Amino acid sequence: MAHLVRRWATALLGDWDVATDEAGVVLGELTANAVAHGGQRMTVRVHRHRDTTEIEVTDTGSDQVLPDLLVQGRPDDDTDALHGRGLPIVRCLSYQMSLTRLPDGSTRALAILKDAR
Repeated sequence: MAHLVRRWATALLGDWDVATDEAGVVLGELTANAVAHGGQRMTVRVHRHRDTTEIEVTDTGSDQVLPDLLVQGRPDDDTDALHGRGLPIVRCLSYQMSLTRLPDGSTRALAILKDAR
């Protein structure tokens, strides 16, 4: 399903005249994470502001501890690793990023991108 969400959002952002390369990668990584770590249900929101775009993915959550985005390695730290590159990539492409455990146990990932003009 992540690829369908990415296709939908890329078309939407293109209609809004927002550069879609970074946003598509961010959305793809966040939705893939939601499927892998948070179950089958997710909510995706894309908000357009004056000079930023917010991509928010909320999943049903899990018992896993949320990673600390400030100490997590760079995408190239372990070139043999099969997993663990998604959030560092999102962090590099985003102006701001946060992971939050909500009171109902769900997890919200929020990435804010500066619009490239």
